[in-house]
Amino acid sequence: MTRRSALVSVLVLGLMLALVGCRATPVTPQPPIVVASDLDNPPFAFVDSRGEPAGRDIEMMNELARR
Repeated sequence: MTRRSALVSVLVLGLMLALVGCRATPVTPQPPIVVASDLDNPPFAFVDSRGEPAGRDIEMMNELARR
């Protein structure tokens, strides 16, 4: 095998291996992640005036869920 044909073979094999992970797969819905927090630890987690969880930990979990 000449050097040129060996190089072409390696490039074709590399391209084939790279394309293996490129197949289209349907996106499946993921189950929800449930997070628990102790809500009597202000300013990290507490219940606001509307009765909703609030605080630094709650904001961080909401941001992680958004991403």
